Formats: sequence, structure tokens, C-alpha cells
Amino acid sequence: MLKSLFFKRIRHHKQGSIAEQPKSIGFNNLVVLIAVSTVLLSSCGVIPEVNAIAPVIQFEVVSTSVSNIIPTPTPIVIIPDPSLTSTPIPLPPTSTPTHIPPTPMPKTYCDWLSFVKDITIPDGTTIKVGDTFVKTWRLKNRGTCTWTPDYALVFSSGAQMGQTTAVRLPGYVTPGETIDISVALTAPASPGNYRGYWMLRNSSGAVFGYGDNANKAFYVDIKSVSYSNGTVSGRICYPSEHIPRMTLYLQNMSKNKLFRFPIEENQNYYEFQLEPGEYMAYAWTLNFDFAGGYTHSDHRLKNFDVSAGQSVSGIDICDWYGDPGTIPLPKAENYGTITGKLSFPSEQIPPLRIVAFDIYNDAYHWVDTVTNQQSYEITGLMPGYYTIVAYTGDIRFAGGYTEYAKCGLGLSSYCPEDHTLVVVYVTPGMTIKDIDPADWYAPEGTFPPDPTP
Repeated sequence: MLKSLFFKRIRHHKQGSIAEQPKSIGFNNLVVLIAVSTVLLSSCGVIPEVNAIAPVIQFEVVSTSVSNIIPTPTPIVIIPDPSLTSTPIPLPPTSTPTHIPPTPMPKTYCDWLSFVKDITIPDGTTIKVGDTFVKTWRLKNRGTCTWTPDYALVFSSGAQMGQTTAVRLPGYVTPGETIDISVALTAPASPGNYRGYWMLRNSSGAVFGYGDNANKAFYVDIKSVSYSNGTVSGRICYPSEHIPRMTLYLQNMSKNKLFRFPIEENQNYYEFQLEPGEYMAYAWTLNFDFAGGYTHSDHRLKNFDVSAGQSVSGIDICDWYGDPGTIPLPKAENYGTITGKLSFPSEQIPPLRIVAFDIYNDAYHWVDTVTNQQSYEITGLMPGYYTIVAYTGDIRFAGGYTEYAKCGLGLSSYCPEDHTLVVVYVTPGMTIKDIDPADWYAPEGTFPPDPTP
């Protein structure tokens, strides 16, 4: 039908009846029509002759909106089946961006130092009281400003150790350089531990030091000691978890002196300065209920020497297991006294040193006499057993209280020449008289040597 219509219109055109044609054929419709006709002709096998005259076709082009030609597509709505349960597909987790804080600007100061090391007098150095010493520090300029000779080392706080309060720097110190700075100081007159703090001062009078805020002081630390004294130290023990308050007694057997030191509750260590001599160490609780000491294995008190300028350690008060009476009671009413007459085989009596030997505790007490002194007295002796020997100053001669001296040096017929030392028992609170060291005739070596300094 389309084919017939097509050719009918062509014939009509050839006859010139254009007026009978539709008044207007749209351009797009014409293109579609021609295309369809071409397909149909091809399918019917109609091939135009080569010599045929091509018909002339006239047409009018009419503008038509595309929207009038291509219909608007209707959206497809998909309604989900409620019987089907869909599992939502999880989305990948959102990663939290890593917060990188900004790099802080390095802190710095105009005036700032670093402590490098002690050049002299390391911390804890022992210096004799009153002695002068030079302390030297090595410091580094850590700041951004150059130190000039108008800068100074200045005392800040603590122990000043002398009259010096400021020392000018010896030269210029640029940032990054080091300098050795010294000051002359004096050890305090009183024995003890001392520490003095020092800083630097700039030309404007502001002080500065080391540390993050440039405000820390460096220091000198010494131990001022008297070389006429020694130091004794040791542990404090007690047969329980709790150490009660007590009194430590350090008995100078050489000079017959008793030194008392308080021990606080749960204090487990002590250290004290003492004058030189031979000592025993023991302690009593405050009510004199229990006593302990520095002892031998058989609980007898053990002697130790204290020398000038030296330290004695390990004098531990840990033996609280001795029998009653092993540790002496440090009370005046419990001490005894020995007295006697003096003699010498010459026209005069030289200066003598009279020594009382404790035969059980290896302790001794002594007193000195002057020329032609005719008696002696040793007081403050702890109860116990003693022997008495007198020595001349040059220690060339010794005389003792012996069996021979006790019976009158042979003045009676029944007095044997026995140079054995007589043991004297000292009774608490009593004076033992007539203990005369008159035996100067014993063979050399009979008596013990003088133990005193």
C-alpha cells in the first residue's frame, strides 16, 4: 500500500498537480518515508534502470521542535517485593585522618647555659674545716647571646662558704662555646655537709642558669671535717620489725669519756664524728629495758679504733642476745673508781700514765699525772675486772699492781717475787682503794705495752 501511494504521488507530480498534494510534508517525515521506501524497493528486487530519468522532487522544509518528534520517556518505577528481605551492603569505613601536630619551634633564650661537668671538687669532697679550696665548673653557652667580661658568676643560695659573692667572667663566650669558671671558697668551721648554689648574671643584672627555663642553679657540695676527729658509722638492728627509740653510747676507753647520741624510731643507720681513741659501742632503749652492742661472737663488747681524719664503718649495733650484765648501764651510779699511791725507784716520780685494762672487754681507761704526783684516781669505770699498769712518758719503764706490789715488794718474809698482775673487781658506785702500781722490777715484757695514743 505504501508502495502504491508513493508512486501515485510521483505520477501526480509529473502531471503538475502540485496543488492537490498535501500542503506541507515535514522534512523529517520525508526522510523517514524515503528511507522506508528504499528498503521496500530493495526487498522487492526493483532496481532502477541506469538510463532512467530521475524524478525531480520538490518539498518544503518546515521547522519542527524536537520535543514534538521524540516523546519524553516515561520513568520506570520498580516496586520492591516486600517478601524479600534485602541485606544492606556495608560501606567501607571512613578512615579518620591522622592529626599531625605542627612541629613546635625550638625554645631558646638569649642567656642560657648547659652544665658540662665539675672540673675540681666533685660532689661530697671532704675538706678540712677552715681550709680554702677552688671550685671550677665547665659551662656551655646554650643561648643566642655572647657572654662578655661584664657577665659574672654569682652566689645564689645555700652555703656561701666564704665572703666571695661574685666573680667576673675571664673573657668572651660565644653561643656554643664552653668556659671553665672558678671561685675560691672556704670550708665552714663546723663539721658537716654543705652545698652552695651559683648562677650567672648578665650585664643588665639578670641572673640565669641551666634547665628548660634557664633558671636552675649549679652548685658546689662538700663535707667539712675536723681532722682532729674521726667518723664512726654502722647499722642499727633490733629483734623485731619495729626499731624503737634508743640511745647510742660510744665509750672512749682511752680517755674514759662517754658520748651519747639519740636514735630515732625506725632509724637503721648512724654516722657520727668522734675524737680519736679506742671505743666500744652499745645502745639502750629509753627505759633501759634492753641493750645491744657491737660485740664478739660470745656477746662481749668489741673494741675499735677511731683515728683523726679517718672513717670507721661497720660498727653495727645488732647483738641484743647477750646475758644480763654484758652491756654496762650508762649511769653514774653504776660506775666505779680505782685509786692508789704512786712511786718510782728514784729520787723523784716522773710524769706517769696510769692505765686500767678491762680484762674481758679489751677496753682500757687512763689518766695522766705530773712530776712527783703521789696518787692517782680513775673514775667512771664500768663494773668489771681490771688490771692496773703505770708507764713513764718515754715508755721505757712500766710498773704494775702485782702480787709482789700487793705484799710490799718483799718487805715481809712471806712475800714471793710474783710479778703477776692482780685483777681488781670494780663494784658499781664504789671506790676501790690502795691499788698501787709499785712493781717496777718485773722483767721486761711482763706487762702489756701502753695501748694509748
